[in-house]
Amino acid sequence: MKKNAFNIFQITIVAVGLLSCTGSNLYKDLASNKSSDAALYEDAQKLIDSADYTGAINKILATTAGFQAEARVKESLAGAYAARCGMVFLTFVSNLTNGGSSSLFKIAMNGFVGVDASNYADCKTAETIIEGMGNALSRTSSQNFFMLFLELAKMGNRIRSVADITPTTTGDGVVDGAFNCRSSVPIADAKEIIDSFSKLIENLTALTAQGASVNGAGSISGIAATCGAACLNLVYSTPPVETDTPIILSRALLNSQAIGVGICNNADPTTCLCP
Repeated sequence: MKKNAFNIFQITIVAVGLLSCTGSNLYKDLASNKSSDAALYEDAQKLIDSADYTGAINKILATTAGFQAEARVKESLAGAYAARCGMVFLTFVSNLTNGGSSSLFKIAMNGFVGVDASNYADCKTAETIIEGMGNALSRTSSQNFFMLFLELAKMGNRIRSVADITPTTTGDGVVDGAFNCRSSVPIADAKEIIDSFSKLIENLTALTAQGASVNGAGSISGIAATCGAACLNLVYSTPPVETDTPIILSRALLNSQAIGVGICNNADPTTCLCP
């Protein structure tokens, strides 16, 4: 059985909620009105469990606007979009930890080895839903944990889609010999990678402030300290161009051995300027 991140986080909450209900009335309501918000949401949860993420999304979007405004519903909807993007939580985490790499970008890339990267827009939709619930410091720790993994997934999706596409289009976990941090990476993808990295730092900072313990937090914080304000204050031309500081930084990080997927071994990865 497959579960997305919010589905896992919510199991205990949902179980307690059901035990506190007057069960016979709950089941009667669901049976008598299969188009009610509660029934549609119940159907969506079952579809998520069976990995029918499109079906789940459609069920949730068929509920009323007021129901969709509830935090738990937004979380489920974001989880379904993230899973359709390729962030099926347990599989994604397993891929992250089984890649045998210490480079943050390679770890993220490994999360999408063997996974179709074409549904990236769904990851963006999931991000928009959670960001619409408030900034990182005002969100719950479970929402920020979800966003932490989502930003890793977004990075991994874009990196794998440009750096590991041979001999199979879904990658084999090895950076392609022909990969170049400039010619292989469109400006739009370079922007998405550094944007996601910046938001990864933002959510990690919020989780730390909330007293959460995150494995690997020290390494990410060390990278953030190296980047300094450049990793957080991202300013682009309209449209973004190669000479924008975030684009240069994104390509440098991609080109580094310590953080990225490239061959530059400079002590400061931000100086691994893309040739």
